[in-house]
Amino acid sequence: FFDVLVDKNNSPFISNNLRGSQWKNHIFERCIGPEFIEKIHDAHIKKTTDPNTIPSDSEYEPYYYVHDYIAQFAMVVNTTNDFGGAYNNREYGFHYFISPSDSYRASKTFAHEFGHGLLGLGDEYSGGYLLDDKELKSLNLSSVEDPEKIKWRQLLGFRNTYTCRNAYGSKMLVSSYECIMRDTNYQFCEVCRLQGFKRMSQLVKDADLYVAPPEVKEYTGAYSKPSDFANLETSSYYNYTYNRNDRLLSGNSKSRFNTDMNGKKIELRTVIQNISDKKARQLKFKMWIKHSDGSVATDSLGNPLQTVQTFDIPVWNDKANFWPLGALDHIKSDFNSGLKSCSLIYQIPSDAQLKNGDTVAFQVLDENGNVLADDNTETQRYPTVSIQYKFEDGSEIPNTAGGTFPVPYGTKLNLTPAKSLYGYEFVKADGLNTPIVSDGTVVTYYYKNKTAPEEKPSPVINTISLSLESSITMNFKVLKSSLSSFDEFYMTFECGGKEEKVTDYKETDKYYVFSYKGINPQLMNDNVTAVLHAKNKSEEYTSPEKIMSVKEYAYTMLDRYSDDEHSKLRTLLVDLLNYGAAAQTYAGYQTDNLVNSDLTDVQKDWASKDTTEFKNIRNLNYKTISNPTAEWKTCSLVLKNSIMVKVKFSAKDVENKTVEIVLKNAKFTYTKDDFVNNGDGTYYVYCNELFANELSDNLLFMIYENGKPCSNTMLFSVESYARLVRDNYKDKPLDKMTTAMMLYGNSAKAYGA
Repeated sequence: FFDVLVDKNNSPFISNNLRGSQWKNHIFERCIGPEFIEKIHDAHIKKTTDPNTIPSDSEYEPYYYVHDYIAQFAMVVNTTNDFGGAYNNREYGFHYFISPSDSYRASKTFAHEFGHGLLGLGDEYSGGYLLDDKELKSLNLSSVEDPEKIKWRQLLGFRNTYTCRNAYGSKMLVSSYECIMRDTNYQFCEVCRLQGFKRMSQLVKDADLYVAPPEVKEYTGAYSKPSDFANLETSSYYNYTYNRNDRLLSGNSKSRFNTDMNGKKIELRTVIQNISDKKARQLKFKMWIKHSDGSVATDSLGNPLQTVQTFDIPVWNDKANFWPLGALDHIKSDFNSGLKSCSLIYQIPSDAQLKNGDTVAFQVLDENGNVLADDNTETQRYPTVSIQYKFEDGSEIPNTAGGTFPVPYGTKLNLTPAKSLYGYEFVKADGLNTPIVSDGTVVTYYYKNKTAPEEKPSPVINTISLSLESSITMNFKVLKSSLSSFDEFYMTFECGGKEEKVTDYKETDKYYVFSYKGINPQLMNDNVTAVLHAKNKSEEYTSPEKIMSVKEYAYTMLDRYSDDEHSKLRTLLVDLLNYGAAAQTYAGYQTDNLVNSDLTDVQKDWASKDTTEFKNIRNLNYKTISNPTAEWKTCSLVLKNSIMVKVKFSAKDVENKTVEIVLKNAKFTYTKDDFVNNGDGTYYVYCNELFANELSDNLLFMIYENGKPCSNTMLFSVESYARLVRDNYKDKPLDKMTTAMMLYGNSAKAYGA
C-alpha cells in the first residue's frame, strides 16, 4: 500500500501509487482502520463513517473523527537505515513521527521524533534566525539574547540549563548544548523535560505537580544571577558545566562532599511546575548533613546540621492557553505560569563535626508530608515486579498472561485486585504491602471457582521438529488421539508480525503434523508462535501457545544430544547456527545478536572444518541439440532468502514453452506463468525445491516447446555457485555465507537429513 523511502539527504518520505500523491494524509488510520478504533480500542466515538465511501468535497473526511481519540501516530519501520522525521498538520489530521527499528540509533531517534510529534519540541540544530511565529510555537527555542528576558530564565544554572547558540554564529538559542533535540547523543534537557511533562499533563489527567530531580551544589555565588549567562557561545557553556561539575554534591557526585566543607555554603535547588490552575501549593524543603551510619551530623555544641524552608507554588493560571486537548497547535502561553525555581542555601558552621563518608541528604515534601523527591531520586533503582494470577492450588488461571513493570526501590504496593476474574472469586494476594527491594519480586493473586466449571477437552501441541529444506520448515505435531473428539482443526502461526492459517497437515502413525514453512536462514532468532484450533460439539477451542525459534530449538537439541554417539547431529546443529549467523551478517539483520554467539568453545569445535575444495560443474551446454530456439544465459542463487536457484534464458517467445529441472529422481516443471519477463527477450525462472542435503547434487535444466526439447541441457549445482563466489569474493561476507551454507549442507547429507 505504501513504502517509506530515504532520499539523498537522509530524509524519509512516504511513496505510494494512490492518485499520484507523494505524501498521503491519514495513512495510519487507513492501516489501522475504524474497526480497530471503534471496537478493539473500545473508544466512544460519536461519529462514524464508511471509510470506503469518499465524499466529493474531501477524501479525508471519513477519518477526521479519529483524531479526537489518537493524539499522535508513531511509525517504526523495519530497516537498519538511520533516519527519522516528524510531520504535523493537525488541521488535516496529519500528525505522525517515524523512526527505524534496527538502526543502532533507533531508540534515540525515536525519542527525538517523539519530542517533535507529541511534546511539540523544535529542532535545536536548525540554523539561522528564529522567526517570530516559531518563537511563539517552539517550546524549547528562542532568539532572545537577554538572559533577563529569556523564557527559561528561572531554570538558568539548574543542571545543564545555559542559554547558548546551537552552532557558531547562529541566532537560534537553546537552553542547553546537551539535549537530544540538538544531538541524539544526549538526553532531554531540563527545559524539554519540563515542557514535555506539561504537554503530557494535558493528555493524562492524573498529574498535579512536576518536581525536577533536585541537585545539591557548593554555593559560591557563581552562575547565580541572569547576567552570569550573558555570554552565549558554546565555550562559555562548557566553562559553566566545568564549574558546576566541580561544585556538584548530589546524584553520582554525593561522595565529593568532604571534611573540608566547614564554613562553606551549599544549595539545594529544583524547579517545580504546578499542574493545577485552581489550587496553589506549598512545599517544604529539608536538608541535612548525614553520617554514613544514617545519623545527622552536628556542630561542636551538638546542634544538628540541618535546615528547612517552605516555598509557595502559584497556580498555573495560564493553563488554558498552553495547548488544550484537541488544539491544532501550540500558539502562545506564559512559560513561567505556575513555575517556581526553589533554592535553599545553607551555610555549614565552621565548627561542624564532619566525618569521612558524610553526604548531603534532603527531602522535598508536599503539604501532607509525602516525599516527592529526595537525595536518592536521581539515582533511584527500579526493581521489576511481576503480576500473576493463580488458583488456590497454585495452578495458573487460563488466559491470564500477567505482566511486569518497574517500581521505585522500597515501594510498598497496595494494588487493589479484581474481586472476580473470568467468573472466579478473589481469595488472597501474596507480595503486597511489603517494600520492593529485589529485582524479580512476584505479586500473586489467588482465585477460586464460584461454581465447579464443566471439564472441557483441551487441544494441545505436543512436539516440534525441523525440516531442512531450501528454507527451514518448523513442524508442530499433535497426537491424533488428543483430537479424537474434535473436528475442523487447523493451526495458526505468527512470526515477525505476520499471521498465517494452515489447514493442510501430514499424518504419521501417531501425529498430525502442521508445518510452518519459509524460515529464512537470517531469521533463526525470530519466534514462531503456533496455536491449534479445533471444534467439539460446535464449540471452538484453542490450545496454549507453542513458541519456538530455530535458535532455541538448535540449542535445546545440542544440550540433549551432546555425547559422541550423536556427533553427526551436533555437527549439523552447529553448522546450522553458523549458517544462520553468516546469513545475518550478509543480510545486515540483527547483527548484534548472531545466533551462534552463545555457542561454547566445546560446541564451536563440533562445527565442520572448511577444508573442502568446492567443484564448479556449471555447463550451459552440457548436452546439445540441433538448432535450439532457446538459450541458457546464466545460473546463480538468490541468497538473502532461502536457497533459491535463479536461471536465465532467452527465447523469441514463451508460448507453449516449459522449463524442467531434474534433481536425481525428482522433476520440477515451470510454465510461462512462472517466468519473469525481463523485457529484453530474456526470462528468469526460480526454483526453491532443494533440501539442505542436496547442495552438491547435479541439477539438469531443459526447455521444452510443445513437449519437445528446444534448448541445450544445462548442468549446475549449488556447490558450483559456492566455487564461483570463492574465486571472486574470497573472505567477503558473501563467501563466508556460501561456505557456511555448503558446510551445513554437507553435514545435513552426512547426517541423512
